[in-house]
Amino acid sequence: VDRLPIHGTQRCSKSIGLTQAGEAMGCGTSKPGLAYEEKLKLWRKLGGGDLEPVLASGAVALLDAQWIISHAEAGGVLNHRQALPKEAFLSLADLVEATTYGSLPVAALSYPWLTKDHPDPRGANLTRVARALKALLT
Repeated sequence: VDRLPIHGTQRCSKSIGLTQAGEAMGCGTSKPGLAYEEKLKLWRKLGGGDLEPVLASGAVALLDAQWIISHAEAGGVLNHRQALPKEAFLSLADLVEATTYGSLPVAALSYPWLTKDHPDPRGANLTRVARALKALLT
């Protein structure tokens, strides 16, 4: 799995995001050898520039797919994004670094809440999503 150095730690370049409404987004891989500026041009050429205002506004926050997998494997549930740890999220720079020639490192997933109080109280959907992400990333 390709990894990115972020704040002195290793971060996976695979991503999934979470909107304010609790809907999930994301997945991709990085391509070694391109300078950040080249990757930024590629990101924008592939349509990533259209996401920049939404990301900058805070309306969408992108989650690291590896974090989701680890969280699910630890038996966690996906809480509202304000309750998630900072290490769960990716920055625009992370996404740019993860951009490949063929695709943006972002996808979307939406599902209904399972109860009126929580979208996935037992983590069943999180487990399914994590299993699918793990299959995509291996």
